[in-house]
Amino acid sequence: MAEPTYQPIASVYNQGPTSAKTLIGLGFTAAQIDKCEAAVITVSTAAVSMTMDGTTPTAANGIQLPASLTPLWVYGRELVRNLQFISASGLLNISLMARI
Repeated sequence: MAEPTYQPIASVYNQGPTSAKTLIGLGFTAAQIDKCEAAVITVSTAAVSMTMDGTTPTAANGIQLPASLTPLWVYGRELVRNLQFISASGLLNISLMARI
């Protein structure tokens, strides 16, 4: 069976969430989030904390994504819908992906 192919449906660049932000808070629309089946995340300048379970990320709660992160793929509609981020000074780039 062939691996699925994805295409970007929406992206945000250089977001620096200094308070906890959901995808909506980062500028995506509900329609874009509903279509996506994966997200591609990169981090620059400083670490970013991320959660995928609907809890609020803090410096002590969540997955620490290091600066210069190689693209991290998050698969699954539920996990993508629940993504939240926070950082003191890190910048995020996120692309929402749909299967083609």
